[in-house]
Amino acid sequence: MSHSPVLAISDLHLGDGSASDDFHADEELVQLLFTRKEMTIVLVGDIFELLQCRRAWIEAAHPEVCQAIEDFADYLIAGNHDWVAEVLCGHELIPDLILGSTLFVHGHQFDPMFRRDPDLCRIGSWLGGMAERFIHPNADYWLTMFIDWITGVGRWGDLKEYERAATDLLRKQKGLDRIILGHTHQWKVGKRYLNTGAWVGNQRDVIILSP
Repeated sequence: MSHSPVLAISDLHLGDGSASDDFHADEELVQLLFTRKEMTIVLVGDIFELLQCRRAWIEAAHPEVCQAIEDFADYLIAGNHDWVAEVLCGHELIPDLILGSTLFVHGHQFDPMFRRDPDLCRIGSWLGGMAERFIHPNADYWLTMFIDWITGVGRWGDLKEYERAATDLLRKQKGLDRIILGHTHQWKVGKRYLNTGAWVGNQRDVIILSP
C-alpha cells in the first residue's frame, strides 16, 4: 500500500450537460478532491462518457471537475466508456494499478456480457445515450435494467459470476490480497472484493483505504 491513505472513486460518466448526462455533482466532487488532496487519489474508470459524447463537450460542461482531476488525482484507470482516450485531464489512462497488495482495475473485464461481446456492449451504450438525448433522460437506465433482467447478469442481475471472476484473478496473482473495482455501480466493501460504486444520479460513493 502507498504511504498515504487512498481515496478511490469510479464511474463518474461525465457527460455533455445535456439530458443524457448522468453526472450532477460538480461542486461536491471538486470539494471532495480538494479536501482529500493529501491522499493518493485513484479514479477507477468510466470517468468520461466518451461512448456517448465528444471530449470537448464534456470539458465544456464540467470545467471545474476536469481541472480538479488534473490538479489532485494521482491515477486514472481506463474503463469501458473512456478506453478510447489515451490521456484525460492531463493524466495518462492506465489499464490497472497495484498499490502494495491491492489491485485496482475498472472491472468491465469481469462482466459476463462484456467478455462475451465487448463491441455489442459498446454499441448498446451508444444507443442508450442517444435514447436519453432524444427520447427520455432515464431511457439508458430502463434499457440497462431490461437487458440485465433478460440475461440475469449485470448491475441489476446476479453479480455472483462477476465477483467470482474478480476474486479468481487474485488467487492467480501472488502478493495480492484484495481487488478494488467499479463498473457495476453497486458499492460494496468486503475482505477481498471492494466496489467503488458510482457518482451518477444521486450516488456519491467513496472508498478510503488506510495506509
